[in-house]
Amino acid sequence: MLVDFETSWYASNTAAFHLLKQGTLRPIVITVICDGHLGPKLIGVEPEFLSFLIDPKQNSAGALFDFGCYGPDLMTWPMDGETPISVTAVTGSLTAPYDDPPHGCSLERIDQEGNILSSLKTNMTVSEILDAARRSAATGKAGSLPLKE
Repeated sequence: MLVDFETSWYASNTAAFHLLKQGTLRPIVITVICDGHLGPKLIGVEPEFLSFLIDPKQNSAGALFDFGCYGPDLMTWPMDGETPISVTAVTGSLTAPYDDPPHGCSLERIDQEGNILSSLKTNMTVSEILDAARRSAATGKAGSLPLKE
């Protein structure tokens, strides 16, 4: 299984990962991730897909999962798949100049066993983090991990 997180395309993310692993960057203590775009309608999403995206019953958490996946994906990889101890999520809109995401891409080899950005282990941890983020956004409280059933 592969979830095609856009963050796995950026060469800058791979370069930062290698700098972290080489010790050039200090260890990660806390991260704050902001991401998004103008919205599916304004960026020209096809009408059939738009109706799915804006329906909370069909699309679960909508933009929270659509853009919320990038931060957990980027952070799960350098943390060797370790689940964070908590997640706090706030949803909203960005104002300029933080409203234009970086561009560029690279694609790593898909590896279901290793610690890479597209691995199954990373994708599973990202899904758990997103569920905690959805709960946090709904309740206004940090969600502890791992999730309890």
